[in-house]
Amino acid sequence: MRALTEAERYERKDRLAEAGLALLADRGWQALTIEEIARRAGVAKGTVFLSFSTKEELFLHGLRRRFEAWFDRLAGIDPAAGSVRQWAERTLQTLRQDRGFLPLLSLSGPVLEQAAAPEAVVEFKTALAHGLDRLASTWGKHVPQVSAEGWRTLFLRVYAILIGTWTVCEPSPTVRSVVAERPELAMFDLGFDELFVPMLEVQLAAALSGPDAAEGKCPSTE
Repeated sequence: MRALTEAERYERKDRLAEAGLALLADRGWQALTIEEIARRAGVAKGTVFLSFSTKEELFLHGLRRRFEAWFDRLAGIDPAAGSVRQWAERTLQTLRQDRGFLPLLSLSGPVLEQAAAPEAVVEFKTALAHGLDRLASTWGKHVPQVSAEGWRTLFLRVYAILIGTWTVCEPSPTVRSVVAERPELAMFDLGFDELFVPMLEVQLAAALSGPDAAEGKCPSTE
């Protein structure tokens, strides 16, 4: 059997990660096994371990690819067109184009990065940094008053807000059923869109406001 080229090895990693993502929604993280992923991808279990040391590394690769695709979609937004509110809503639309992205993103810090090998985490973070730099360059052409460092800070804040908002708004089925059955707990039945967009709007406005951002001021979004 001939050795795979670098492009073929990368394609195999993509295929395995996609097989895992296709199963994640149905099986859940804890129950999903490497054996099931291998069957879904049509390969032997040992083949998976030729590409990934752990299940976490497999999904970390899948998350990386989804981040890259998300950055591409974000690059299609002109941040100078319309209000900050419209910018926030367009950003939400780019998230909604990949239904598997947010559930996977919520696993990144507490699960995937905790169990992955250091080199896998470095590869993941490096890819994010490069993708962010490209996005900052694209958006910087439309909004030159925001520095590259300003875009990085904005992304890290949005990253944190995304994970926190999704975790709060998309609890486990057990939590959701309990909240639904008890009217006094209705305050915990939150919609992701309604919670995320206003918080994102504040961060986008702060990025545009320069020195005012440090004082917590939010300029007009018109």
